[in-house]
Amino acid sequence: MKSLLSLGALLAASLVPAIAAPASADEILRQMSTTLAAAQTFRFSATREIDGALIGEGDADVPAHLIARIDALVQRPNKFSATR
Repeated sequence: MKSLLSLGALLAASLVPAIAAPASADEILRQMSTTLAAAQTFRFSATREIDGALIGEGDADVPAHLIARIDALVQRPNKFSATR
């Protein structure tokens, strides 16, 4: 009977999830890199902002800031698409 209780306690302990220590930033970056490297297709969005002074300070046509949203799609091995 005693060994049966010990076996039950062992089984119960194995079913309780272990508390994991927080992953370091380096480990998180490695995991993200591995996931991205394995992806055949992925997409992302970015916002580009350019100060108008950098492209023509004296031009009346250039607004103070130029902002563009860019949507990109990558399909491996050789396709890339970006739209504005």
